[in-house]
Amino acid sequence: MKKDAGMLLTSLDGEPVLLEGVRATGRVQDTLLSMTIEQRYRNPGTTHLEAVYTFPLPWGSVLMGVDVTLGGKALTGQVSAKHQAEQSYEQALSEGDAAILLERNRDGSHTLNLGNLAPGEHCVIRIHYTQSIGVEQGSVRLTLPTVIAPRFGNAAKAGLHPQQVPESNLFVEYPFEMTLDVVGSLAAARVASPSHPISVAPLLEPEPHGVRISLSRSAWLDRDVVLVLDQLQHESLGQTAADPFVAGQFAVKLALKPMVPPRESPLLLKVLVDCSGSMQGDSIASARRALQAIVQKLQNDDRFSLSRFGSRVLHRARAMWSVTPATRLGAERWVSQLAADLGGTQMESALASTFDLTVSPIEGLLTHKIQTQRLADVLLVTDGEIYNVQDTVALARTSGHRVFVVGIGSAANHGLIRQLADATGGACEFVAPGESVEPAVLRMFNRLRGGRLAQLQMQWPQAAEPVWQQALPASVFDGDTVHVHAVFAKAVQGRVVLTASAKDEPEEMVLSRTTVADALLQRSEETESKRSLVRMVAANRIASMREKLSEKNTQAREETSLSMTETAVTYQLVTSETSFVLVYQRAEAEKATDMPAQIKVRQMMAAGWAGNGSVRTADSVATDSISFSRASAESDRVSPFINAPAVWRASRSTSSTIAPTPVKSVPRFLKKMPNDSGIALPFGALPGVSVFSVRPAKQKNPRDIPGHWMSDDVYEGLTPLGLSIWLSENPQAQWPVDLQGLAAMGVGKAVTDWIELVLEPLLLQRGVKESSVALFLHWMTSQEFKNEMAEAVIRNSSKTLQAILESDHTSPTTGLKIFAPMTNAMCGTKGQCWPDHMLMLSTFIE
Repeated sequence: MKKDAGMLLTSLDGEPVLLEGVRATGRVQDTLLSMTIEQRYRNPGTTHLEAVYTFPLPWGSVLMGVDVTLGGKALTGQVSAKHQAEQSYEQALSEGDAAILLERNRDGSHTLNLGNLAPGEHCVIRIHYTQSIGVEQGSVRLTLPTVIAPRFGNAAKAGLHPQQVPESNLFVEYPFEMTLDVVGSLAAARVASPSHPISVAPLLEPEPHGVRISLSRSAWLDRDVVLVLDQLQHESLGQTAADPFVAGQFAVKLALKPMVPPRESPLLLKVLVDCSGSMQGDSIASARRALQAIVQKLQNDDRFSLSRFGSRVLHRARAMWSVTPATRLGAERWVSQLAADLGGTQMESALASTFDLTVSPIEGLLTHKIQTQRLADVLLVTDGEIYNVQDTVALARTSGHRVFVVGIGSAANHGLIRQLADATGGACEFVAPGESVEPAVLRMFNRLRGGRLAQLQMQWPQAAEPVWQQALPASVFDGDTVHVHAVFAKAVQGRVVLTASAKDEPEEMVLSRTTVADALLQRSEETESKRSLVRMVAANRIASMREKLSEKNTQAREETSLSMTETAVTYQLVTSETSFVLVYQRAEAEKATDMPAQIKVRQMMAAGWAGNGSVRTADSVATDSISFSRASAESDRVSPFINAPAVWRASRSTSSTIAPTPVKSVPRFLKKMPNDSGIALPFGALPGVSVFSVRPAKQKNPRDIPGHWMSDDVYEGLTPLGLSIWLSENPQAQWPVDLQGLAAMGVGKAVTDWIELVLEPLLLQRGVKESSVALFLHWMTSQEFKNEMAEAVIRNSSKTLQAILESDHTSPTTGLKIFAPMTNAMCGTKGQCWPDHMLMLSTFIE
């Protein structure tokens, strides 16, 4: 706490408390959500203060206005160009007056500066915004963001000034209230919330056909409010209104329900999972559940890959797998072992690496990288907590992949997730902690298998040509609302049609029809509703201009930027180019005599973030499972216990549904431990597991011998040469007899998985009763392998191998046990690397 801040009311750890609470009230009708966010501030100190609060609004929302009550007086301000608003604000502070500045940041967040709040003074700020909503796969998901979770990366590169960068504090608490009225057709929907306990009651006044949704218990600004309205009848809607800001201009807003014919097609799906530290706790548990459901939805004709990332990206295979019982089982095991243990969130490089994965040539499906890229989709599972949004979206847009995103967590970064999906023609779903993931996965696979449409076009009434029309989306999906905005120079009413064509089908198909009608609502607020529609269209027009800035030369960029600013000022919209500013000139005796001390309003820690407790439903939490504790100031890690009744934060405990963090296997001859007999046992020797050998004291560490050890993103362990040399130097009685023994001696997991999931089923199918491990090791000691590491022999000596098969097939201990399926299985083995098909659990060509 600054010395000049005077005596302040503080939280448990000394944090000044300026924000007393937040209340949200709103209304849903048709395709519009109108919300008012009321923030209540009070200066508990003895000197003038400046509160700085960065907070979220829904992605795609349009900030319509700001009302302020300061010291009991109602005040209004205006939207000005950003630099002019900043100058007015700073000038007011320097003159001792009170002022408010509200800015939209480049990452989509907003920052409020409340300057020269006098000692003991109250201020209530009401922020009004409107958002387009739409039915997706039969339901509407409304999200009211309340908190910004910590994000990875450079905030300055994202355009945030130091005071705008949100910071979290484990010990601050801000109460939160919410009521939402739902009227019209949506009022008949079934309502549920995976994030909060809610109550739903009939709305009698002023709407006889509506419901009021409220939070049924005390809530806090520590997680997004999520409401799901389903069992809906979804119809297209078209509205138009005369522009009160520009004479002779008309705005049109469409919410179209496309009906896309089913087109089942095999998937080329690249799964990429965020395993950064922010995913610890609830998020990684939700990710595992979602991915298990995804694996079960894969079909035999599909191809897929598995990758996870944090500070680095780790691919489970070098190419895409075919779907077999073996690869499905391998994928399920991979998913069950996922842990948020990879540090930071380097999403851009992880996406780039995943885009480069190709289909394996051994599959005979696709061998040309460009062709693969055009067909492949990426399924990204993440909380999206990064600052580097623009570069990541730009990379995805140029990749040729559609990116489908499953957003995980109580405060996922909706801006990044939706931009990734929209820019690439993909889609997104969100899963809150504790929410069932199966419906979201089912909806996502319905979209993935729907095929790709091209050449979307709008047919307007009477062949009218718009002055401006929003670019149509890169993809449309059956049942997902498509929002289209346009501006005309004359009134437009009548039927509009959305058409498209499918790949390899030249015939044009009609996706949606509706009628554009004047937006008459027959209520007292009719004029304001029309103004909101017009301003929403203007906001989307500004956004489309911003997207094309990079395509223009310097002069054109300056002209476009000026046009964006002028449009935003005309329609009084807070954008990246404009800000809201209010100046309250105090009486001379009430003016501040010094510049105010700046206090940043800290975020509450997002519930469940980075293992920060666990979000639970009230019915599933017993009071004896709740633990309260203070975090250690000396630790860099977030304490799993928090002194806050804001959410059910249960102490973390071992659970059968949470896989422990995997520990890398250490080769048995790299570390020894004594036993009672005094014989040095290999590291990893456990009760009931055979000890296969004692490494001679003079034997070198295989890591230090060129060609004996391999380590990359796909495989770490002994090479074929390293394993063969070890086998030749040790008697057969000391060889491993099972997969645990192979792993203990240094054979990497990819190879042991392949033996278990591919080789052993193949041998059983052929009626071979010998142990797959024994046959594998005998093949590794064959003369053919020793001569040229088996490469030339396997390629050219099928007759010799067939003769060996016919001469001796019964006893693996009496001769060379290389028979046809074993030989084909090991095709491509070289001295310093295992064949690709072994490392990716893919089927092999016989």
